[in-house]
Amino acid sequence: MKSCLFDLNQWIDDAPADLRQSIGESALVQLARDAAQTVAAQKPRLNGREGAQPDPQMLLALLTYCYAASIYGSQEIEWACHEDPAVRSICANSSPDWRAVWCFRNANRPWIEECLARVYGAASSATPTRASHDAAPVLETRTEAPSGLIAFARRKLRHAVWADAAVYD
Repeated sequence: MKSCLFDLNQWIDDAPADLRQSIGESALVQLARDAAQTVAAQKPRLNGREGAQPDPQMLLALLTYCYAASIYGSQEIEWACHEDPAVRSICANSSPDWRAVWCFRNANRPWIEECLARVYGAASSATPTRASHDAAPVLETRTEAPSGLIAFARRKLRHAVWADAAVYD
């Protein structure tokens, strides 16, 4: 058991800042969507305004993908919703503005951390593939995120907070 934990910790230390480099863009999109669906199903209700657009589950997938792809700032995410094809595919016909991204992140940090941990957990168990825009490889999904990944996900989320703070400093 200890060697498995060591391997996971080593993978975390060596994980690229942009997870698309190791598993590919389409795989990351799929992992983010799957994680958001799983986490949203386990929670009674994602925090957000009732009936407000955009959809909270979509925002959860969006932020999970963006943070795993090293897109941290809320304004940068808003830009990506318009300009990045992978991000647009997550958003479908919705383009949240930076304020909606910022508010959702601040209201749902534990759930975003859980999604990120799940994505990195699945990526750590995947055989590295060429980074591509092709169909996503099938990756193992776990029923719950390994505890070591929660701290890693929390650090990734902190980068987003710092990126937004830097805009206003």
